[in-house]
Amino acid sequence: WIATANQRIHAAQYPHYITNEWAAPYRQQRIEQLLAAKPRHSLDSLREIQADVVSLATQRLLPTIRRARSNHVLAVAAQQQLAGFDGTMRADAAAPLIFWAWARQLTIALFGDDVGPAMFERTLESRSFRDALEGVLERGDEHWCDRQGTPEIETCAQQVDAAFTRALDELAAQHGADIGKWKWGAAHLARSEHRPLSNVAWLAPWFELRTPVGGDTFTVNVSRVSLRPLARTGELYLDEHGPSLRALYDLGDPSKSRVMHSSGQSGIAFSPLSRSFVAAWERVDY
Repeated sequence: WIATANQRIHAAQYPHYITNEWAAPYRQQRIEQLLAAKPRHSLDSLREIQADVVSLATQRLLPTIRRARSNHVLAVAAQQQLAGFDGTMRADAAAPLIFWAWARQLTIALFGDDVGPAMFERTLESRSFRDALEGVLERGDEHWCDRQGTPEIETCAQQVDAAFTRALDELAAQHGADIGKWKWGAAHLARSEHRPLSNVAWLAPWFELRTPVGGDTFTVNVSRVSLRPLARTGELYLDEHGPSLRALYDLGDPSKSRVMHSSGQSGIAFSPLSRSFVAAWERVDY
């Protein structure tokens, strides 16, 4: 078997240039875990792999966010959500939303001032900065944690705490003060952009396709999280990059193969066939 998900596939000494845009290896590692979990697979078990929303990247930083301290009125309730969280990025759960809001706030605090606002703004849409964030926190790299232009010397622990407070401020403003009602899928919507009418504010809702989804940038069922707000609406944590086509191929009997596209079979926005696959695609049906 082969497991690949855009991760680096060669050793550091490999002499030929392929790319410098390798994805973090978490999705490939999770695929390997799930393939190794059974001695023999079926189409149904392979479907479970395609639907998997366990984020190994989130698991890696969970100990850090659980140590975050804040005087925010919602801090205790937020930590209660995180205490039982195992990195499964369910759309109906609050913990993934809390985690990503914290990770975003911390990423901006650590790297925005050093990289410079213009370059940082350009890269926010395409980069997660997660590998850099992991490195800084695990090394306790105070150079990156210290804010440029302030007389104080901020520590990494202080930055972790401050990002937690800012994340709770952000989420309370957007989703209300009842953490029990927060849902990752309320913010993390799979957005199928319409070109060009998504650029027209009052027309976009009629032409875009949206559905709540779980997962994140690092799950097998990938739904990449953008750290940059959508320019037109200011929305955060939208999913605009994921599996537009899923397929399971039965090479012994091709008629048993299963496929699903993310929108529909019609390019006419007002046809029911333009969005007839969305709900099934979100459920990872075929």
